[in-house]
Amino acid sequence: MKLKILLLKCMAVQQGYNVKKLAAVAGLSENTVSNVFNGKTCNFTTAYKLAKALNVSAADIIEE
Repeated sequence: MKLKILLLKCMAVQQGYNVKKLAAVAGLSENTVSNVFNGKTCNFTTAYKLAKALNVSAADIIEE
């Protein structure tokens, strides 16, 4: 699935996360977060972990 990349990046910056910090908080690899930030698709589990780390619903960051 594709995520709302710009929204995701903005939320990460607002909360003081770079790729490394967001990956650590979300329990994901830096490579996975970097791939998502670069527009690659991901599975629901990855989207859920990113959303949880950013304190939002997965539905808020998933593109329709």
